[in-house]
Amino acid sequence: MPKKFPEYNFRTDFEDLGFEMISLDDFRKRNYPNLSAPHKINFYNILFITEGTGKHYINFESYSLKKGSLLFIGKNQVHSWVKNNQLQGYITLFTERFLYQNQLEFNELSYGYPYNINLYSPLVQTTQQDFLSLSSLTNFLYQEYNTESNTSKEEILQCLLRVFILKIQSQTPQNEKTVDPYLKNIFIDFQKLLNQNSTLTRNVKDYCEMLNVSYHQLNIACKTLVNQTAKVFIDDMVILNAKKLLADPTHNTNEIAYLIGFDEPSNFIKFFKKHTGKTPKHFKEKLTN
Repeated sequence: MPKKFPEYNFRTDFEDLGFEMISLDDFRKRNYPNLSAPHKINFYNILFITEGTGKHYINFESYSLKKGSLLFIGKNQVHSWVKNNQLQGYITLFTERFLYQNQLEFNELSYGYPYNINLYSPLVQTTQQDFLSLSSLTNFLYQEYNTESNTSKEEILQCLLRVFILKIQSQTPQNEKTVDPYLKNIFIDFQKLLNQNSTLTRNVKDYCEMLNVSYHQLNIACKTLVNQTAKVFIDDMVILNAKKLLADPTHNTNEIAYLIGFDEPSNFIKFFKKHTGKTPKHFKEKLTN
């Protein structure tokens, strides 16, 4: 019987705090099984590279890493490691409950900076000046994390992590910061609906009705934020969901077709090949090689 698609929760021994920071050297010593295979995490991750070069995959896209690279890996994203003992740096892992104290804020973490992968690249390459300041901040955060627990430790770590993220956000290109908030809200609400309903409908008009906006408004929002039409964005989301399911050995192509809303497996196969250039079977085989 094939093994189920790997899914990692936050370590139970760190669950109360909801925060962990570890060097890449120490992370490798844990010998997690088969991290080079696609797997999903149920928390948030920041990878900061201080030495070496390498590669990492998020949602089946490859990202090249080198000194000064920052990689943001979000909750429910599928990622995989390319084995590399030369990379040096730190991994910061945390839950939404650690970073934000109220329900409204942490429900939005996946849709804001830096974890909305549709709006912000998960890879940031720092300048030499920013690398030095972020290295100092990282070292300070690591030292605070490894100090004995006290009444202020959690609050200090929260503040330092927020400062770290804000420092990186200050590098965001100005044009991303000046998008019309109305259009951005439409797009983010569209993302949320897609995550809930993409298996039920791929019709743009259905989403316009749910959002109470016109077809034109939704298209303008999508073109402004991601340079795609609403229809193309829907199709891309469906393909990504299909890829995630294809990475799970417990599902076959016929099951996946029905799971993502196709009436006939043959229609799903045609749809997948049209958008990826590969059949689902070929894509699945490449993942296992």
